[in-house]
Amino acid sequence: LAPNFAKFWLPDAFEFVEEIPKTAVGKIRKTAQAFGDGGIPSRVIETVIPELETEAQRILETLIPGATVSVRTERAKKDGKGVISALDILYRDEFGERDVRMLSGGERMATSLALSLGLSRIVARRAGARIASLAIDEPDGLDETDRRALGQILRVLAHEGDLARVLVISHHADLAEAGDAVYQVSKRGRRSVVELVS
Repeated sequence: LAPNFAKFWLPDAFEFVEEIPKTAVGKIRKTAQAFGDGGIPSRVIETVIPELETEAQRILETLIPGATVSVRTERAKKDGKGVISALDILYRDEFGERDVRMLSGGERMATSLALSLGLSRIVARRAGARIASLAIDEPDGLDETDRRALGQILRVLAHEGDLARVLVISHHADLAEAGDAVYQVSKRGRRSVVELVS
């Protein structure tokens, strides 16, 4: 190597970069620190979390009265010595606090919708816009009971929330039962045909 250059490992690129000027190495390290754990992304998340919890809670209360959702950005290490960065979603109801992964399909779907819509509202508000539509394509992992619960949740959001329209694309007839209007898409020859069913 030339005397003013350093061999530098870029972990995201999985390769050695041989010819980086030594003066640039410090800047690269500072940039990596700024965008690593505890850097700029962490600070952005920390400023959004309280607003996200407020928005998501407002929506979740409409969907499942008495339930709450919170987001934690740190958790204790397994050995109990110190904390690590995390993004844990916690749900609380009359049965106590649980990790979102421990919820039923309907509770998980309601929590997911509340967080997704809450985050969308924050982004829209900061951009000076409004969200009027929600589209869900093939909600997976739900049994018949959970699909019916999702249908009810979507009706609440469409009729009591600030959404003008909710569009759900699904192969399940029980989700169609929740809709104000149901369209069926079918193949006819080489074309897709859309028909109003109810």
